[in-house]
Amino acid sequence: MLKDILIFIMMSIISYFTVTLIHELGHVIAGLCNGLKFFMLVIGPLGLMRDENDKIKLYIEKNTLFWGGIAGTTPIENSNISINTISSILIAGPIVQLLSGLIFIFVFLYSSKIFFLLLGAMAVGVSIMCLIPLPRIGGVLTDGTRWLKIRKNKEYGLVETAFFNIAQSYYKYRNCSQINFSDVSNLINNEDPCNQYMGHYFLMHYYKDNGDIENMEEEIKYLENLEEKLPVSFIKIYNYKDA
Repeated sequence: MLKDILIFIMMSIISYFTVTLIHELGHVIAGLCNGLKFFMLVIGPLGLMRDENDKIKLYIEKNTLFWGGIAGTTPIENSNISINTISSILIAGPIVQLLSGLIFIFVFLYSSKIFFLLLGAMAVGVSIMCLIPLPRIGGVLTDGTRWLKIRKNKEYGLVETAFFNIAQSYYKYRNCSQINFSDVSNLINNEDPCNQYMGHYFLMHYYKDNGDIENMEEEIKYLENLEEKLPVSFIKIYNYKDA
Protein backbone atom coordinates (compact mmCIF):
# COMPACT_ATOMS: atom_id res chain seq x y z
CA MET A 1 0.00 0.00 0.00
CA LEU A 2 2.74 2.45 0.98
CA LYS A 3 4.70 1.49 -2.12
CA ASP A 4 1.69 2.26 -4.35
CA ILE A 5 1.23 5.65 -2.69
CA LEU A 6 4.90 6.53 -3.18
CA ILE A 7 4.74 5.46 -6.82
CA PHE A 8 1.64 7.61 -7.37
CA ILE A 9 3.33 10.60 -5.74
CA MET A 10 6.39 10.16 -7.96
CA MET A 11 4.21 9.87 -11.07
CA SER A 12 2.35 13.03 -10.05
CA ILE A 13 5.58 14.99 -9.63
CA ILE A 14 6.94 13.75 -12.95
CA SER A 15 3.61 14.52 -14.63
CA TYR A 16 3.59 18.06 -13.28
CA PHE A 17 7.05 18.91 -14.55
CA THR A 18 6.34 17.15 -17.87
CA VAL A 19 3.16 19.12 -18.63
CA THR A 20 4.86 22.32 -17.45
CA LEU A 21 7.75 21.66 -19.83
CA ILE A 22 5.28 21.09 -22.67
CA HIS A 23 3.54 24.38 -21.86
CA GLU A 24 6.78 26.36 -21.88
CA LEU A 25 7.99 24.62 -25.04
CA GLY A 26 4.76 25.78 -26.67
CA HIS A 27 5.79 29.39 -26.01
CA VAL A 28 9.32 28.70 -27.27
CA ILE A 29 8.17 26.94 -30.45
CA ALA A 30 5.81 29.81 -31.28
CA GLY A 31 8.67 32.26 -30.83
CA LEU A 32 10.97 30.23 -33.07
CA CYS A 33 8.24 29.96 -35.72
CA ASN A 34 7.96 33.76 -35.68
CA GLY A 35 11.65 34.25 -36.37
CA LEU A 36 12.90 34.68 -32.81
CA LYS A 37 15.71 32.70 -31.18
CA PHE A 38 15.72 30.70 -27.97
CA PHE A 39 16.85 32.57 -24.89
CA MET A 40 15.83 30.73 -21.72
CA LEU A 41 13.82 27.85 -20.26
CA VAL A 42 13.37 27.04 -16.57
CA ILE A 43 11.59 23.97 -15.18
CA GLY A 44 12.03 23.29 -11.49
CA PRO A 45 15.59 24.11 -10.35
CA LEU A 46 17.07 23.44 -13.79
CA GLY A 47 17.41 26.08 -16.45
CA LEU A 48 18.83 26.65 -19.91
CA MET A 49 19.96 30.15 -20.86
CA ARG A 50 21.78 31.78 -23.75
CA ASP A 51 24.82 33.58 -22.32
CA GLU A 52 26.62 36.74 -23.44
CA ASN A 53 28.67 34.62 -25.88
CA ASP A 54 25.47 33.41 -27.55
CA LYS A 55 25.93 29.89 -26.17
CA ILE A 56 23.17 27.94 -24.44
CA LYS A 57 24.22 26.71 -21.00
CA LEU A 58 22.64 24.60 -18.28
CA TYR A 59 22.41 26.28 -14.87
CA ILE A 60 20.71 26.02 -11.49
CA GLU A 61 17.89 28.54 -11.03
CA LYS A 62 18.07 29.94 -7.50
CA ASN A 63 14.80 31.86 -7.63
CA THR A 64 12.21 29.28 -6.50
CA LEU A 65 9.40 31.47 -7.85
CA PHE A 66 10.56 30.52 -11.36
CA TRP A 67 10.51 26.79 -10.66
CA GLY A 68 6.92 26.62 -11.84
CA GLY A 69 8.16 27.21 -15.37
CA ILE A 70 9.32 30.17 -17.43
CA ALA A 71 10.58 30.44 -21.01
CA GLY A 72 11.62 33.15 -23.41
CA THR A 73 12.67 33.87 -26.98
CA THR A 74 14.29 37.01 -28.31
CA PRO A 75 14.67 38.71 -31.73
CA ILE A 76 17.72 37.64 -33.72
CA GLU A 77 18.42 41.28 -34.58
CA ASN A 78 17.39 44.59 -33.02
CA SER A 79 13.94 44.78 -34.54
CA ASN A 80 10.46 45.62 -33.40
CA ILE A 81 8.09 42.74 -32.78
CA SER A 82 4.41 42.93 -33.70
CA ILE A 83 1.66 42.56 -31.14
CA ASN A 84 0.30 39.66 -33.23
CA THR A 85 3.57 37.80 -32.68
CA ILE A 86 3.40 38.43 -28.94
CA SER A 87 -0.21 37.22 -28.75
CA SER A 88 0.59 34.05 -30.71
CA ILE A 89 3.50 33.27 -28.35
CA LEU A 90 1.22 33.79 -25.34
CA ILE A 91 -1.57 31.49 -26.50
CA ALA A 92 0.71 28.77 -27.90
CA GLY A 93 1.72 27.50 -24.45
CA PRO A 94 -1.73 26.40 -23.22
CA ILE A 95 -2.85 25.31 -26.71
CA VAL A 96 0.12 22.95 -27.14
CA GLN A 97 -0.42 21.73 -23.58
CA LEU A 98 -4.11 21.04 -24.24
CA LEU A 99 -3.40 19.11 -27.44
CA SER A 100 -0.71 17.04 -25.74
CA GLY A 101 -3.12 16.28 -22.89
CA LEU A 102 -5.71 14.95 -25.32
CA ILE A 103 -3.04 12.78 -26.94
CA PHE A 104 -2.00 11.38 -23.53
CA ILE A 105 -5.63 10.51 -22.74
CA PHE A 106 -5.98 8.83 -26.14
CA VAL A 107 -2.84 6.77 -25.42
CA PHE A 108 -4.28 5.80 -22.02
CA LEU A 109 -7.47 4.50 -23.63
CA TYR A 110 -5.40 2.08 -25.68
CA SER A 111 -2.70 1.21 -23.17
CA SER A 112 -4.57 1.44 -19.83
CA LYS A 113 -1.38 2.89 -18.31
CA ILE A 114 -2.42 5.10 -15.41
CA PHE A 115 0.60 7.34 -15.94
CA PHE A 116 -0.79 8.52 -19.29
CA LEU A 117 -4.16 9.25 -17.70
CA LEU A 118 -2.42 11.31 -15.03
CA LEU A 119 -0.42 13.18 -17.67
CA GLY A 120 -3.49 13.79 -19.79
CA ALA A 121 -5.76 14.92 -16.97
CA MET A 122 -3.13 17.26 -15.57
CA ALA A 123 -2.26 18.75 -18.97
CA VAL A 124 -5.90 19.33 -19.92
CA GLY A 125 -6.78 20.75 -16.51
CA VAL A 126 -3.86 23.16 -16.34
CA SER A 127 -4.26 24.30 -19.96
CA ILE A 128 -7.96 25.06 -19.45
CA MET A 129 -7.12 27.09 -16.34
CA CYS A 130 -4.52 29.00 -18.39
CA LEU A 131 -6.96 29.62 -21.25
CA ILE A 132 -9.88 30.85 -19.15
CA PRO A 133 -9.83 34.67 -18.87
CA LEU A 134 -9.59 34.88 -15.08
CA PRO A 135 -8.80 37.90 -12.86
CA ARG A 136 -5.26 38.24 -11.55
CA ILE A 137 -4.11 35.28 -9.45
CA GLY A 138 -1.48 36.46 -7.01
CA GLY A 139 -0.97 39.49 -9.21
CA VAL A 140 -0.41 37.38 -12.33
CA LEU A 141 -2.71 37.14 -15.36
CA THR A 142 -3.25 33.83 -17.17
CA ASP A 143 -2.07 33.48 -20.76
CA GLY A 144 -5.68 33.38 -21.92
CA THR A 145 -6.51 36.61 -20.10
CA ARG A 146 -3.50 38.39 -21.56
CA TRP A 147 -4.28 37.11 -25.06
CA LEU A 148 -7.91 38.25 -24.83
CA LYS A 149 -6.90 41.66 -23.49
CA ILE A 150 -4.56 42.12 -26.45
CA ARG A 151 -7.30 41.22 -28.92
CA LYS A 152 -9.88 43.52 -27.32
CA ASN A 153 -7.85 46.47 -26.06
CA LYS A 154 -5.23 48.33 -28.09
CA GLU A 155 -3.89 50.02 -24.95
CA TYR A 156 -3.18 46.66 -23.33
CA GLY A 157 -1.31 45.67 -26.47
CA LEU A 158 1.06 48.54 -25.68
CA VAL A 159 1.53 47.09 -22.18
CA GLU A 160 2.50 43.65 -23.47
CA THR A 161 4.79 45.21 -26.08
CA ALA A 162 6.43 47.29 -23.34
CA PHE A 163 7.09 44.21 -21.20
CA PHE A 164 8.56 42.40 -24.20
CA ASN A 165 10.83 45.31 -25.22
CA ILE A 166 12.08 45.87 -21.67
CA ALA A 167 12.82 42.16 -21.30
CA GLN A 168 14.79 42.12 -24.56
CA SER A 169 16.83 45.15 -23.48
CA TYR A 170 17.59 43.49 -20.16
CA TYR A 171 18.61 40.24 -21.85
CA LYS A 172 20.92 42.10 -24.25
CA TYR A 173 22.68 44.40 -21.77
CA ARG A 174 22.22 42.29 -18.61
CA ASN A 175 20.77 45.33 -16.86
CA CYS A 176 18.10 48.02 -17.30
CA SER A 177 20.45 50.84 -18.32
CA GLN A 178 19.17 50.99 -21.91
CA ILE A 179 15.41 50.49 -21.52
CA ASN A 180 13.13 52.77 -23.53
CA PHE A 181 11.26 55.50 -21.64
CA SER A 182 8.23 55.18 -23.91
CA ASP A 183 7.85 51.54 -22.85
CA VAL A 184 8.10 52.50 -19.18
CA SER A 185 5.53 55.27 -19.70
CA ASN A 186 3.07 52.80 -21.22
CA LEU A 187 3.24 50.81 -17.99
CA ILE A 188 3.14 53.75 -15.57
CA ASN A 189 0.20 55.38 -17.37
CA ASN A 190 -1.85 52.18 -17.43
CA GLU A 191 -4.81 51.98 -15.05
CA ASP A 192 -3.72 48.63 -13.57
CA PRO A 193 -1.70 49.13 -10.31
CA CYS A 194 0.40 46.06 -11.13
CA ASN A 195 1.49 47.58 -14.43
CA GLN A 196 2.11 50.95 -12.76
CA TYR A 197 4.26 49.21 -10.17
CA MET A 198 6.25 47.42 -12.85
CA GLY A 199 6.84 50.68 -14.71
CA HIS A 200 8.31 52.33 -11.62
CA TYR A 201 10.18 49.11 -10.78
CA PHE A 202 11.94 49.09 -14.15
CA LEU A 203 12.58 52.83 -13.93
CA MET A 204 14.13 52.38 -10.48
CA HIS A 205 16.54 49.83 -11.95
CA TYR A 206 17.22 52.12 -14.90
CA TYR A 207 18.40 54.88 -12.57
CA LYS A 208 20.30 52.43 -10.40
CA ASP A 209 22.14 50.91 -13.37
CA ASN A 210 23.04 54.42 -14.59
CA GLY A 211 24.29 55.53 -11.17
CA ASP A 212 21.49 58.07 -10.59
CA ILE A 213 20.78 57.39 -6.90
CA GLU A 214 18.62 60.48 -6.37
CA ASN A 215 16.06 59.52 -9.02
CA MET A 216 16.26 55.88 -7.97
CA GLU A 217 15.15 56.86 -4.47
CA GLU A 218 12.27 58.87 -5.95
CA GLU A 219 11.06 55.77 -7.78
CA ILE A 220 11.26 53.76 -4.56
CA LYS A 221 8.80 56.22 -3.01
CA TYR A 222 6.33 55.53 -5.82
CA LEU A 223 6.79 51.79 -5.28
CA GLU A 224 6.17 52.13 -1.56
CA ASN A 225 2.88 53.92 -2.24
CA LEU A 226 1.75 51.26 -4.72
CA GLU A 227 2.87 48.29 -2.62
CA GLU A 228 -0.20 48.27 -0.36
CA LYS A 229 -2.50 47.91 -3.39
CA LEU A 230 -0.85 44.72 -4.63
CA PRO A 231 -0.83 41.04 -3.58
CA VAL A 232 2.04 39.96 -1.35
CA SER A 233 2.96 37.18 -3.80
CA PHE A 234 3.42 39.76 -6.56
CA ILE A 235 5.70 41.92 -4.40
CA LYS A 236 7.80 38.85 -3.54
CA ILE A 237 8.59 38.37 -7.21
CA TYR A 238 9.35 42.03 -7.90
CA ASN A 239 10.63 43.24 -4.54
CA TYR A 240 12.22 46.66 -4.89
CA LYS A 241 13.84 46.22 -1.47
CA ASP A 242 16.15 43.60 -2.98
CA ALA A 243 17.51 46.06 -5.52
